[in-house]
Parts: sequence; structure tokens; C-alpha cells
Amino acid sequence: MNLSLPNDLQGKLSGFLPWRKILSLLKVSPVIGGLEISDTALRYACWDGVRWYLTVLRLPPGLMLSGKIQDPVSFRQALRQLKDQIIAIQGNRKKVDVAVSLSSVSVYSQVFSLPMIQEENLEKAVQLNIQMASPKKDSENYSGWQLVGEDQNAVRLEILSAFIERGLVDEIAQSLKDMGFEVHSVESRAAALARAIRELGAGFNLEKSYLALSVDGSGMEFVVIRRGNIYFQYFLPWHNIYGEERQISQEKFTSEVVRSVHQVLNFYNTHWNEPLAGFYIAATGLEEALVSIIQGNFSIKVLSLELNFPQKISPAWFVAIGSGLRGLISPRDDKEISLLGISAREEFRRGLLVGFLEFWMVLLPVALSVLLLAFVGGDIFLRQTLRSIEQNNTYLNLNVGRAKEIGELQARVSDFNSSIGMISAALKTMEPRYEVAKMLKLIMDENKIDLVRMNFPGYNLRVDISGEAPTYENISQFSDKLRQTPRISEVKLPPTTARQNPEKGNWSFSISFKISPKAK
Repeated sequence: MNLSLPNDLQGKLSGFLPWRKILSLLKVSPVIGGLEISDTALRYACWDGVRWYLTVLRLPPGLMLSGKIQDPVSFRQALRQLKDQIIAIQGNRKKVDVAVSLSSVSVYSQVFSLPMIQEENLEKAVQLNIQMASPKKDSENYSGWQLVGEDQNAVRLEILSAFIERGLVDEIAQSLKDMGFEVHSVESRAAALARAIRELGAGFNLEKSYLALSVDGSGMEFVVIRRGNIYFQYFLPWHNIYGEERQISQEKFTSEVVRSVHQVLNFYNTHWNEPLAGFYIAATGLEEALVSIIQGNFSIKVLSLELNFPQKISPAWFVAIGSGLRGLISPRDDKEISLLGISAREEFRRGLLVGFLEFWMVLLPVALSVLLLAFVGGDIFLRQTLRSIEQNNTYLNLNVGRAKEIGELQARVSDFNSSIGMISAALKTMEPRYEVAKMLKLIMDENKIDLVRMNFPGYNLRVDISGEAPTYENISQFSDKLRQTPRISEVKLPPTTARQNPEKGNWSFSISFKISPKAK
């Protein structure tokens, strides 16, 4: 399924995609789609610069409950089927990169204020507030934060923090990895929905505040959106309403909606003064009933949530499209909350590096071969030119000046042939540096070393590496492994460079050595 956009919206979305196609071909920036995971379905949305590609896979009842995997085997089979559908649409891909939004999961979020402080102290202040706001121990949660606003009058910053159960995210991320998906980020459904409204919502005003209600098979999600950012989210799963009855009466449904909206409005009115510009409702099959309930009980303007597409898009796709919009942002520029574990984020970056090196391992020999063929072709052309001139000399009785020009041309041909010989000899003896980088990466991976910086000026010259490791023993094992490597010599690990980070608990260090060229 694909949907084309009008020219004005294509231009807006193209702003997310500077050099995207070129960077994707060079393995620097992969194509990242949006993947919504809920109790009822897996939805994938990917923008290719012209249209959205959309595909969905329904999940059998009971496979997931409140966002938690109940049947790991069946869940992985569903992911494999989804990947097959994606490959059928977008072509054969070894890995499918995705920005994941978790529906059916209760994500705890909180906005807090901080005074405007220097950037180096901001991180420490934010982490302290996150620890205080965390509903569980740090070891049980993944957390994230982002700057959502600045109050210039009060000279304060507004920070949004979010928390999610660590085990839930780890299990889903590992299943995705095992089935050929590369996870770029993990976020709540509310975050993806707010992004879709902010970037593509019809009639949305970035300067105003709104309420939004998204309803699907897992429950109801209430979101407060101010200046395009989430300031509050509240998820009410259906099973919390119907309990053991397995169905909801019209009276109970109405009372729960009214009660929940009252709670959200009371929360909003106690925190902010500006009036709400409207209430967005996205609910497939229930929109008319919800509009009737809201208009009958509250004096707030109800807005039908529609995205700026030429076709009418089902609200069921808004979350996946919102995550797909995040996939269009470069990882360097993505400052929004990600509830993915640090180790998984580092693995994603490492995968990009490996893909980049593998690409250039193929491209470099091809480029050198093309260059060599160009030199050979030039040599053949000059030889034919010289032969033609020599033949013409027999008939034209060239004067001394022309003979001198021919002599100079012959000297240039000789120099050119010498250059070709030097290039050919260099190509035979040259060892690409990526092979050395690949060798060092294997040694670092064996000893759990994370590379921070490397200076490799050349063979038989001092190579400097700065890195991080979980323990000092890993650093020592890494140093011993380097000394055992035949081509590596003069390994120096100054004890003063190994220091433990009191906050993270890991070790940083610097080491130097020399690498001899590979024997031919």
C-alpha cells in the first residue's frame, strides 16, 4: 500500500531528507521506517521521498498483553512475516531499520522545570530530577528526557522525562534483532502521535495547546500537546475498564470517557493558563460516539484528526507514520526521547560503522581498478597517436621544429609509462587501512572495548587509541592481546591514563603502539 502526497507536503517532508538517498547508498544513513507494536497488530510505515509505503500484520489474540510478549515463538514468527512483506515492497534488504513506537504499554512521563544553567551542568541536574521522579529503581527502568520549552520570563527550562520497564523493552528489541530488524529508537505511542500531528496535522497551530485522544484495540491514550511537544500522557487499557466482564456497556464506556477527560482537563487547568485550542480525536469506528460524548459533557471544541494526505487515512496509521517521520531525521539531529537501552543504541551505531567499512571494502578496489584502466586506456591512446605521427613523418618530411615536438611527446609518453608502472607496483604492495581497522575492531570486541578515538598516521608510526571498558581487567586483556599480535609492537599503556568514571562505573584509558605493514 502506498500513498502519494501533494507537492507542498512533498516539499515539507523533503526537508527531512537532505542527501538521504546518497547517504543511504554510501551506507552512512540507512532508510529507517516507523514500526508500531501493539497488542493487536504490527504496522510499518516508510517514506521514500515520494510516497509512504504501509504494511500491517494482525496479531492473534493473546500473543501480547499490555505490550508484553506472551508467546515469544509466535511473536518472532510474526516479525519474520512482517519483514517478508517489507522486502516484497522495498526490495531485498539484509536489515530493516526501524524507529519503534510501543502501543498498549503504559509509559510514565513527567514535565519538570529547571533554572537556565550552563550546558555542562544541565545533564547532571536533569539526571538528578529523573532519579527523583522515577517510579521504580533505575535498574528496572529505561528513561529519557528532552527539552520541550523555555520560559524566558521565569528564566526556566521545561524538561520532559519518560520511563518504561527495562525488561519489556529488552525482550522486544532482542526479538527484533534476531528477526533481522535494526532498532533505531523506542518511544511511546503518544510521542509518535504528537509528531504526526505536529508535522502533518490538518489545521494544527504550533503556538497553541491541544488535547488529543487516540483509541484503538488496546485502549485509550490521552495526550496534552503544547507548542508541538508532549506535556502529559495518560493511557487507559480496555481491560482496566471491563475487568472480568470482557465487554463494556454503553453507560460504562460513557462514564469512563467523561471521568478520564475530567481528570485530564483538571490536570491541564492546574498547570497551565492558556486556553485549549481544541480536542483532537482519532478513533476508528468510535469517532462519532466519542464526539457526541465530549460535546454533550464539555465546552471544548472537538477537532477531527486528519493528516494532510490526498486520500483519507485511517487513524490506525497515525502512530506508525509518526515514528516513520522520526526515521527521516538524522541520528545526530534526533534530540527526542528514546527509551532504548544504551547498549542497544551503541550496537546500532556500531552496525552503521561496520556497514560503512564493508561498503568501502568493495568500492575501493573497484575505484582503483577503474583508475588503472583509465591509465592503460590513456597509454594506448598516446601510443596510437605517436605511431600515427611517425607514419605521417615518412610522407611529410617534417622540419626540425616538428621533430623536436615529437621528441618531447615521446618523453612525455615515457614519463607516463613510468607513472603507470609506479602505480601498478603500489597497488600490488598496498594494504588497505580498513583491513587494519577490521583487525583492531575484532580485538576490541573480544575484550569488550568501546572505541572513543583512534589516530592511525601510517605503518611503523605511533598509533593512539582512546577507549572505554566495563572493567580494568578488560583493558589489561586488550593490552596483552595487542602484545601477542605479531605485527604490533611497542605497546604502551600508561597507568595514569586508566581512570574509572564514578557515575557510569566504566573505565576510560589511552594506549599506543606501532603496526608494521603486512608482509607480501
